Amino acid sequence: MPIKQPSLKITFHTAHLKVVVPVRSEEYELSVCAFNSVGCSPHRRLTLDASRTHDVPALKSLWVYPDGPSLRICWEHEFTAVNVSEFAIEWSAATEREHRRWERVTGSTFTVSLPGIAAQQKYVISVFPVYESLCGPPASISADLQHGALLDLVRFRLVNVTSSSVAVQWIWQEATPSVSVLRYRLVLNGPLETRTLTVFPDKQQHSFLRLRPNTRYSIHIHGETTSGDFSKASLDVSTLLLDYDEMLRFAVPVLLLLLVLGMFSVLTRTMCREYFFPFIANPRYSLIGRWLLEPHLQGSGSICTLKLERVFPPEKSIIQLEHRVSLVSDHEDVLPLKICASAEDTALAPSSLPEYVDLPLIPESSGYVQTG
Repeated sequence: MPIKQPSLKITFHTAHLKVVVPVRSEEYELSVCAFNSVGCSPHRRLTLDASRTHDVPALKSLWVYPDGPSLRICWEHEFTAVNVSEFAIEWSAATEREHRRWERVTGSTFTVSLPGIAAQQKYVISVFPVYESLCGPPASISADLQHGALLDLVRFRLVNVTSSSVAVQWIWQEATPSVSVLRYRLVLNGPLETRTLTVFPDKQQHSFLRLRPNTRYSIHIHGETTSGDFSKASLDVSTLLLDYDEMLRFAVPVLLLLLVLGMFSVLTRTMCREYFFPFIANPRYSLIGRWLLEPHLQGSGSICTLKLERVFPPEKSIIQLEHRVSLVSDHEDVLPLKICASAEDTALAPSSLPEYVDLPLIPESSGYVQTG
């Protein structure tokens, strides 16, 4: 019955020791009694806050294996702020789910033997953690008297490798194992250490931390039976010398340092050349400079010499031209050049100087020109 809404009261009749009631996140008052043909028992009343059911966590792990004519259940529970007062175990045959049996043990117990198990029957077993009037979610597993837990570990593989850790993963699947496995153990073997832990169906991966870099390790999953151990799966792995993050932490500062040193070197070199060691041109590094430094270099062209003399008489100006051509090659092209006297009266020019003379075309302000 909801405390705030008594009109929504619901009554259930059942012959089992468990009933599932739909509720909302509010406070309820429960009244439970047993009755038969003789009459009704006294009522047991509980007050339950449905919003607090998550305070009781489920079991951390659960495993079952044959123990003579019975099945022995083992589990682990994580200790939290809510201490479990007891555990309630429910089991029933898979073909007869209506006939359920219950067993209750104290909160300090982590293993119990279930009697009355048929040899050729498959059972479904559930364990509930209980804290006062609150019950946590169950952990369930299937088993039979011949094989124990009907679960098998497969697909064992490597997930991640770093310089100091290795992560592995596997999968649990429903199966009928060839032997009854008491428990599975994950073993790490290294050159200087060995680590072992028990794995249950609630665990599907594990990471080994604080390993040595650049070291080879072997990882095995062993199955433990009453007659001995066997290897279920194995793999070999080597840790890395450096992680990707470590490489980045090392490479980025180095690159920044090289960049800063490069910029400093370029700026320093530029300032030194500009203010302390200015660049002086060396003619020996130039083709024209080497030609100028070797004036006796012989070419295949002709050398033409043009000599100009300017005379300033008292009243008139006369330009006197002296033409001298030394031909080195017989196939020299000569361009006509018109020479004029710079005077007021052209009749005053010497009569011996012709009006048109043939001279090579020479660039301005040039004394010697060698073709080629």
